[in-house]
Amino acid sequence: MSDLNDAPGTPTDIYIPVDSSGNPFQWDGNPAKIAGNLYECARHYKRKGLFGPLLKNRAVLLSNGKIAVTHIDTIEFLQGSVSDPKVHDLECPCPVIGTRVAAAQQALVDAGQAAHTFPDKLPTGPSDYIINSMPVEAEDGKLLRSLAHVFGHAEPSEALLDDADGSGFALASTSPEHGGRPGDHRR
Repeated sequence: MSDLNDAPGTPTDIYIPVDSSGNPFQWDGNPAKIAGNLYECARHYKRKGLFGPLLKNRAVLLSNGKIAVTHIDTIEFLQGSVSDPKVHDLECPCPVIGTRVAAAQQALVDAGQAAHTFPDKLPTGPSDYIINSMPVEAEDGKLLRSLAHVFGHAEPSEALLDDADGSGFALASTSPEHGGRPGDHRR
């Protein structure tokens, strides 16, 4: 489906990253350009309102209004009970919960405050949250499919996408700023 303002040949699928003029961009295979392409993808996702909860909190808003998270500790960040010392987006995606909790606790200690006490179970009664990794993993896979529109056309693309192992978080971690270790997203 095309908008009347779209130029001929301009993709209208919001999951195909484009620049502010609507032109799709593609990685040329140069590892030094991964970070720049991720930056452009991040700008596209912000313009289109895509993947925000996933990248910021490893959370997904479900069609029933509930929020799916992979771990109960994530709820404390979502509710503002504890602050994350970093702002997360595609260039700095939300780390796995153990790393995130450790960074938040260290920030509290560095500020001379007591460490936060995280709950060990959901409160009884109705809740806006569910602990279910499947919707989060599905959204992460959708992120990878979107990134593949940019990173899937150069000679080293197959290896880059295979190393991502189905995860957009993993592909984002391949940039030199993240040490280029695709598997670090799951630890």
